[in-house]
Amino acid sequence: ILDGNPAVVRACGRLVAKKGFLVLINAAALLKAERVDVAIEIVGDGPQRPELEAAIRARGVESHLRLLGARDDARRLIAEADIFVLPSFIEGLPLVILEAFHAGRPVVTTDLPGLRGVVTHGEDALVVRAGDAEALALGIRKLIENPDAARAIARVARAKAKQEFSIERTAASYLALYNQVTEKKEEVESLGK
Repeated sequence: ILDGNPAVVRACGRLVAKKGFLVLINAAALLKAERVDVAIEIVGDGPQRPELEAAIRARGVESHLRLLGARDDARRLIAEADIFVLPSFIEGLPLVILEAFHAGRPVVTTDLPGLRGVVTHGEDALVVRAGDAEALALGIRKLIENPDAARAIARVARAKAKQEFSIERTAASYLALYNQVTEKKEEVESLGK
């Protein structure tokens, strides 16, 4: 993590307004102005692509930010990033965060209701206010300038993902829920007899 220049920062998602990629473009402009050596890449496609392309040109960040389009290797690209960013305004529980956690990538994300209880600011991710390009840029810069802290956050995130969000644990949770629902159904059916 963060052993090369520039630092590779990746985001992933459908190119729609709620994903906050315009905010990431504004953050890229701030990082460029601060002379932070960064290469930001957004993986995904969607109807907002022309607007994002125009914003990239308007902010003069063509050399710092690229739209990679839809990719079959998004999981690999997340795993190979120095930092993963989720600038969304609204999400449920975004699986890309869990992918980044499992890959041991430091994450900067927005304060989303679906992430409360999943991420802890300063422990396993940096959490910033949605829509705040300055805070997003600051979070990215902090991780780039403090690689030891970035690695520590990534280690905690990976351990959390293995402990709380493994396939085995998820399957066990679904099985327990199924058993609970089945028991309740049997109780209700026995009351009707």
